[in-house]
Amino acid sequence: MKKIVTILQPFDLKQTAYVYEDGNKIQVAEFETAEVADGICKLAQSLEVKEINLGGAKQYSKGIGKKIQEAASAQYSITDLEIKYL
Repeated sequence: MKKIVTILQPFDLKQTAYVYEDGNKIQVAEFETAEVADGICKLAQSLEVKEINLGGAKQYSKGIGKKIQEAASAQYSITDLEIKYL
């Protein structure tokens, strides 16, 4: 199963997302902090990822998670995306 893992750093200009499949890193992507929700949705759609793990500051991660859920359903027609907070 593929999943995206991101440790969010609120004060960094860019965020890094890692895509894993069965425990093996298969891709790395970097996004501007302001565009991280949209970038993760694009990455999830292109690689057919259904699970996203967000780590870092809890409140910040939950805010980004909410933006990801909204963008996934409204712009990318992804309905079965699961977001977990580390």
